[in-house]
Amino acid sequence: MIEKETLALESLAVLMKDAEHCRMLFDDAHMDYPAPLRRMLGISIMTATPRVDEGGGPLEQGTSAGNGAEAPPTGPERIGPGQISVPIAQMTPQTLALAILAASDGPLPVKTLLHEIGARGVKVRENSLANMMSRLAGRNLIRRSKEGWSVTFPEKAPKLNGTRAYGEPEVFTVHELAARRREVLEEMLSLTPGGLRATDIADKLANDPALGTPASLDLVKTDLKGLQEAGKVHRREGSRQWVSGPKEEHETLFK
Repeated sequence: MIEKETLALESLAVLMKDAEHCRMLFDDAHMDYPAPLRRMLGISIMTATPRVDEGGGPLEQGTSAGNGAEAPPTGPERIGPGQISVPIAQMTPQTLALAILAASDGPLPVKTLLHEIGARGVKVRENSLANMMSRLAGRNLIRRSKEGWSVTFPEKAPKLNGTRAYGEPEVFTVHELAARRREVLEEMLSLTPGGLRATDIADKLANDPALGTPASLDLVKTDLKGLQEAGKVHRREGSRQWVSGPKEEHETLFK
């Protein structure tokens, strides 16, 4: 009976890993998740329906990003209620492009936008960026002029601050929300030397109103496995306790 349970759990771990890989492929292709994948990962897509500006004119822009400048520093203490922050390095090119355009005091051509994205450590090819911009324009999120691209609704984009971006959870993709969840999870374990079980972690995250991301047990298990493979957390030998730091040589990888 125990052998069957072990096989079932191992099969589930493989299934969740495949689902996570599938999610990453959809992210790379800038495609919406199909319903079966959302159900598998326990994710509810959070989308914001763009509001059409009745005046038809551009909304107020922030500071220029054309010369590499970012939005004015605000500091974590000034993040508004209900807002979260995400490492820029973990953002998708699409979300980062919207944030850069929202921080610009004028339209940006694709080549300038490509440079701004690359300068922040996010990789994207020029033809991929051009296609992505066309899709965003089709959703009325950005508009094009002879000078370049500008964002239609700056309030629907994250704000840039150093190496992080912040805003309402709805302005981030599920990939970026997952990055935040893993970051919070890792910090939680670093502050708990005695370790925590996956179920305890999921309960704590689910009851954290400031998290701003989905946090089911299956998602937490997937996060723990990814963090373990990266050498950031490990599970104690012979227990269900997860602790911060790389695994020891005698410890086995997530069973």
